[in-house]
Formats: sequence, C-alpha cells, structure tokens
Amino acid sequence: MRAHVIWASVLAVVGLLFVALVLQSSTAVLWTGTRVDGYSQGGITYFTYEGQPYTIVDDGQAAGDTTREPTAVYVPTDDPGQARQDSRLRWLDAAAVLVWFVGAAAVLVSGFARRRRRLRRRAAG
Repeated sequence: MRAHVIWASVLAVVGLLFVALVLQSSTAVLWTGTRVDGYSQGGITYFTYEGQPYTIVDDGQAAGDTTREPTAVYVPTDDPGQARQDSRLRWLDAAAVLVWFVGAAAVLVSGFARRRRRLRRRAAG
C-alpha cells in the first residue's frame, strides 16, 4: 500500500476518535438535541419544550442585565433539564472533527497527484 493511503487512513481514524469524543462530551447535545427558541434575561435562559417551561443558567450574560436577548437552546429529548444554549463550542467541536477528515482528503489528493506526475514523467522519458 502506498504511504499516502496509510497516512490518510491514520488521519481518518483519528477523526473518528474525535467524533466519538465529541459525542461523549457535554456539548454533544448541541449536535444531537432538538433546537428550540428561547431568550436570556438576567443571566437565565428561558425556553419551552413540549409545552413545559424550563430555565438554564446563562454564563454569558450578567445577572444584572435586564435586556431580553433571543437565543437558541438545544434540548436532549430524554432529559430537557440538561439543555444547553447555543455557543461557539459547537463550531470548535466541528472544527476539531473536520480538520482530520480534510487532512486525510488532502493527503490522498496530493499522493495520487504525485503518483500521476511520476507515471507521466516515466512514460515521457
């Protein structure tokens, strides 16, 4: 097997490990939960899920802030009390996973391109 295929396989396996890590983390609900609309006010996020009102602490807003800001909340279907407010962590998780698969694809493309160039040079010369 060619080296680029082996390296791409290693990167893909690491990517799968990161997928498993993200799915086991507390931010997994940002990917697997149901998105509902809510609002934050005074350091608390209010939302309704299946007709029931819920609240979670909003660490990004001060307790004295009385402005009502709309927000997205991701709710696990089995335990709505474990909901999480949408955050940048969602995109950090995505980047941590995708970078390995993008790297694997880049290694494959560059490896096959180098091989093709090498074969053309042999045929021409």
